Amino acid sequence: MRRTNYMMSGGLAFGEKRDLEKLKLKAKQGWHLKNLAFAGYRLEKSTQEDLQYSIDYR
Repeated sequence: MRRTNYMMSGGLAFGEKRDLEKLKLKAKQGWHLKNLAFAGYRLEKSTQEDLQYSIDYR
């Protein structure tokens, strides 16, 4: 089983809310945000959690 996964981004300027909801659903499946990647997000396999992601542009 893979320990990392990649998720495409809808574009933070256009689909921020949708991306954050996708990340929340992935966290419930046990995939947590590791870092930003080119045009998407790199996820890492971990325990299932109910997380709420947010973005701070400052």
